[in-house]
Order: sequence, then C-alpha cells, then structure tokens
Amino acid sequence: MDANLFARLRESMGQMNDILSREREGLDSNIQVKKIRQATGLSQTVFAGLLSVSIHTLRSWEQHRDTPGSSAQRLLRAIESDPHDVITQLGDMPARAGGLRHKANQISARSAHLLVGEDEQD
Repeated sequence: MDANLFARLRESMGQMNDILSREREGLDSNIQVKKIRQATGLSQTVFAGLLSVSIHTLRSWEQHRDTPGSSAQRLLRAIESDPHDVITQLGDMPARAGGLRHKANQISARSAHLLVGEDEQD
C-alpha cells in the first residue's frame, strides 16, 4: 500500500473516532426509558413501534444493557416533557427506513413551529 494513502486512511479513521466520541458526549447513560414509557401507559410493543425500534432494543434500554442513541434520546426527552402531543405526532408519521432519526427531526421541526406560534403546514 502506498505510504501516502495509508497516512490519509489513518487520518480519516482518527477523524471518524473524533466524530463518534463527540456524538457520545451528549448521551445520557442514565435516561430512564422504562419510567418514560410507563408514564405514557403504553406497552413495550406499542412504544417500540412508535420509536421505530425493535422490542429487543427497547428492552435493552429499559434494563440499562444499552443506551439509546442521540436521536432516540431526543424523542424520549420530548415524550417525557409532553407525552400526549409527541405520541400523537409519532402516531401520525408513516414508518420508513431509518425512521427514528427522521421522527426525531420531524418532532424537532414541529416543536419549533409550536414555540414560535406558527401553524403546521403539512
């Protein structure tokens, strides 16, 4: 392998690690997923479906074997602060590939409209 190419590859890998560590910094490893879900009154199956994750993933989060990623944590915090409206919005969104990040972005956008008093135009 060309030494220059190897050096560029090594630099890219370092940059990737920096990005991943920055993404992890904003994560709350103590987020109480089970408490948030139970406050909604929803079953694990329904709640997992709204978040576009598998029931296995949800159970891992609830049992603190794994930590939700940043998109999931944004949705969970939104649900925690306004369960009725956020769950209603989640239920209105179609399922799609990569749905969790899409839903988190949509909730953020809709919340921004509500904060500034704009009407939703979907």
